[in-house]
Amino acid sequence: MTTTTPSSIPSFPTPALPSPSAQPTKKIPPPVPPSPAARKAMAAQQAALNGRPTTPSEICESDRRNSSGLPSGYVASRTASSTSVVTSTGDLDEEGKAAKMAKKRVNIVTEMVETERQFLNDMEVLMEVYAVPATTTGALSPQDIKILFGNLDGVIGTSRKVLELLEAAAGAENSWVGEAFNQMMNEIEHSYCEYCKHNEAAITRLAELASPECPPATQQFLKECQAQLKGRTGAWDLASLVIKPVQRVLKYPLLIKSLLSETLPTHPDYEQLERANERIEGVAEKINEVKKRKDIVEKYVEGRNNANVIHGITKKWVRGTHQLKQATGLGELEATSDALYDALVEKMEMEFQSIEKLGRDLAFWVRSVREFFILQETVATSLEELYSVPAEPLPGVEERLQLVLEYRKACSRIAIGPWRDAEQKIKTQITPLLETLTNRFKEPLLIMKKRDKKLLDFDRARVLKADGKIVDKALLESADAYTSINAQLVEELPKFLELVAQFMEV
Repeated sequence: MTTTTPSSIPSFPTPALPSPSAQPTKKIPPPVPPSPAARKAMAAQQAALNGRPTTPSEICESDRRNSSGLPSGYVASRTASSTSVVTSTGDLDEEGKAAKMAKKRVNIVTEMVETERQFLNDMEVLMEVYAVPATTTGALSPQDIKILFGNLDGVIGTSRKVLELLEAAAGAENSWVGEAFNQMMNEIEHSYCEYCKHNEAAITRLAELASPECPPATQQFLKECQAQLKGRTGAWDLASLVIKPVQRVLKYPLLIKSLLSETLPTHPDYEQLERANERIEGVAEKINEVKKRKDIVEKYVEGRNNANVIHGITKKWVRGTHQLKQATGLGELEATSDALYDALVEKMEMEFQSIEKLGRDLAFWVRSVREFFILQETVATSLEELYSVPAEPLPGVEERLQLVLEYRKACSRIAIGPWRDAEQKIKTQITPLLETLTNRFKEPLLIMKKRDKKLLDFDRARVLKADGKIVDKALLESADAYTSINAQLVEELPKFLELVAQFMEV
């Protein structure tokens, strides 16, 4: 008895099964193992029938069930043949996966370069079409320019450097995009944080500029600028350009993460990409934190009457520790302190006092100069009277009298002419500048005052947490506000004090 196999599989004899009533009359020789070609064909056919490669264990089990009389060498031959098929298939899968990832990497890097180039073009258009004309013509106020275009030049410079590095990194045999971003990460953080911190204020101001209440001259300026955008950018107006840096810096983490996911750990740039991915996420978090702090600070500045903020400034700048402990009930728990903030407060107090002193010194100088020449004129008048007393003419008296008269006239001229000119310039030029500078202290002082109040809530929350008590939502929000306000002051007060010092040195 023989077994019939499909035509595509070579047939070979198998042992006959003995019947119960008959015994074999002759010994049947063992089957001949299939040739290598036959084994390959069988493996391929089995794979086709199963829809997947046949594993060595499956072939062995089949041989055990259906071909128990076959030599062990035959089973080993089939097993070895199937193993080679699986191994080669696995290698092809890995190679195909690597090639697919490499292709995706190329596409992602190309997207990075092209979108960075387009972004840089948009920022240059924003600068040339809106920012520069608005500044030179006065079409927008200095405050509007600061809010809408603050640090735009820094963003352009950073984007230009990023594009140059990305182009070089993409053109290399093994792209080094991760390294390129790591080289620029600090500059990216600084430039975009400075720009994005005005984002909420910019959105509000753009809505006002687009409203019917916007002055006609400003509307005409914006309309003329918008007409210049066609053919130069895909953006359609000022608002769509102003928001692009915020969108761009938040796009970086997505691009880097996508590139990292398509990069094998064996790639030379893999570790740099991991580091860049971690750092750029930190940049995005910091930008969000800066925006949050800015929003909290501006909430306490806008719509407030700052007239009385400076009153009593030299008497009390920060709350005393004793008062703070009494207010919070800290007891043995040490009050929160910030050495850097305290140093900034001390320096700010010194700068403010120097401005006040300069104003007082100028006023005193004006009075002193006037009094000096009045006194000199009085002395000259007295000498004139002395030399005019009738007496026996003395040699040289007339000449001396003439000198006295000339000196008196000079004092009178100075008291009336140059002195009044100096007094007028001080009153109309220097004093207003000092007053303006003094007024610049109002907003920081208002925020500092609010910071001190929030510090009380911050420490109250600490006391409650230390005692294991629940902190209510309002107190917790106020305590969180202290953290944001304090961080904002520590970041911005040094810049403010530097500008004040530069002004005082002029």
